[in-house]
Amino acid sequence: MSWITAVPACMSKIKNALARPKPAVPLLEAVDRARLEWQETWRELNMAEGSLVDYVIYKMNAAERRYVSLLGQAKSEGLKAWEEPSLCPPPGGAAAGD
Repeated sequence: MSWITAVPACMSKIKNALARPKPAVPLLEAVDRARLEWQETWRELNMAEGSLVDYVIYKMNAAERRYVSLLGQAKSEGLKAWEEPSLCPPPGGAAAGD
């Protein structure tokens, strides 16, 4: 397929990509903070002794549930952890799989 025939399809993909809402940075930051908090509880568990073990396990479960909940919210809003690959084939080259 020549690049001339690929332009309309490429323009359509670009138009659709631009129409998508921009990701909400605060939600992404909240997901990252929740992940770090959950990881921190694992480190706390390694240092906990005696009756503190029960508390750290409770705290770990709460942190995990918060993280999973925020991940679900981000997924429902269509947020992704990384950018999607390029929408158009490189100029002068064939698209992958042609």
